[in-house]
Amino acid sequence: MGALFVLLRRLRLPAGQVIGVIAINVVISFTLQGISWQGHLSSHFYSAGSRGLNRCRSPRSPGWRCSL
Repeated sequence: MGALFVLLRRLRLPAGQVIGVIAINVVISFTLQGISWQGHLSSHFYSAGSRGLNRCRSPRSPGWRCSL
C-alpha cells in the first residue's frame, strides 16, 4: 500500500482510498491482540521507500536524481 500511495502521488492522482485502507490497517493493527503493529507499519514504510528508490534508479533518470 505504501508503494501504491507513492505511485499515485507521483502521478498526481487522488490517493484518498489508499489512505483509507492504510488507516484501517493501522487501526486494526493497534486494536487487535496478536497482530504485530511493527510489522504492518514497517511494511508500509519499506514498500514506499523501495518504490521511491526504484524511481531514482530508473534507466531514464541518470544518477540519483529523484522527483516526486
